[in-house]
Amino acid sequence: MTAHEWGAALGRLAATFVQTPVFLRHHSLKMTPARARLLITQKAINIRNRRDCWAALFSRCPELPVRQKILEHEYEELIEDEHSKYGHLDLTVRQAAAVGLSAEQGLSAEPLPITSAIFYAYLWYIHSHTWQESLGGMITNEMKNASSPELAKLGGGGAEREARRWMEDLHLSEADVPDAMAHSKADQKHGQMFLTTLERYVGPEEEARVVAAAQESLDLRALWYAGLTAVVEELKS
Repeated sequence: MTAHEWGAALGRLAATFVQTPVFLRHHSLKMTPARARLLITQKAINIRNRRDCWAALFSRCPELPVRQKILEHEYEELIEDEHSKYGHLDLTVRQAAAVGLSAEQGLSAEPLPITSAIFYAYLWYIHSHTWQESLGGMITNEMKNASSPELAKLGGGGAEREARRWMEDLHLSEADVPDAMAHSKADQKHGQMFLTTLERYVGPEEEARVVAAAQESLDLRALWYAGLTAVVEELKS
C-alpha cells in the first residue's frame, strides 16, 4: 500500500473505534472534580507507558531511518514541541492543576488494576509482534485521538472529546485543558508521520497482519476504557 492507502486503512479503524459503545460511553461520562482527578492521574501513567512502548519498538527495529523518526517523535513527546517547552507530561501536570492536583499528586498516583494490566499488555504487544505490526498499532492509537476532518464528522477524536467534557462539565477554558487541546493536534501529526515508513517497509504479504495488529491495539485500548469507565462511574462527587 502507498502512504495514502495506509492512512485510509488505519484511519478507517480509528473512525470505527470512535463509534463503538465503549468509546462513546467513556467519553460521555459527566465530569466531576473527583472523576477528573482520577482520569488525569491514570492518563499520566498512560503517557509514561507510551514512552516505554516507543522505546521497546525502537529496540526491535533495525532500520536506521525508522529509528531516527522514532527519536523525532519522542523528542516532541519528552523534550519540547510547539505545545510545550518541557514535553507532553508537562501538559498533563498543568491540566491536573485545573482540578486541584499538585504536580507531585498528578505524577505519583498508583495505577488502577486495569491500568496496570493493560499497560503490561501493551509492552508484551510490542515484543510479540514484528516492529512493523507494532508500529501500525502505535500510530492507529494516536489517530483515534486526533482532530482529523474524518473524525470531526463523527464528533471528534478522543482528545477533543475530553477537552469538551472538561470545559462543559467543570466550567473550564481551553487554557485549563492544555493536555487535551495539544494532543488533539499533536496526535494528528504523529498519526501521519509514519505512513511513508509503512509504505517502504511493509510488503504486500504483510499488510493484512499490520492492519490486524492495529485493530488488536485498539482492542486493548477499549478494554482500558471499559475498566476506567466502570471505576469512574462509582465516583459521584
